[in-house]
Amino acid sequence: MQPFTPSLDIKMGGINPENNSALTLTATELDLLQTGFNSISIGRIDGTGTNTLDAGRSVVEFRDSLILRGNTVELAGGIRGEIIPQSPLKATTLF
Repeated sequence: MQPFTPSLDIKMGGINPENNSALTLTATELDLLQTGFNSISIGRIDGTGTNTLDAGRSVVEFRDSLILRGNTVELAGGIRGEIIPQSPLKATTLF
């Protein structure tokens, strides 16, 4: 998943879904991602925005490899997975 505009921020998890200045995926929407993917990529390889994954008061759990792409990746709250930064590709992978 990626925004059409490279500079658009991506907000995921326990974040205000009415934020029209970012691609927003609520914790409920993230839970709809079914298991069985080789990996899930969120963001653009040429992205200049910030990816924020914040579980808020709940827990966000990814059951497949997750790649977050963007200029900056921020993680906060109850997130389950092993974090492996991949700086040259501007990505973070969660296993």
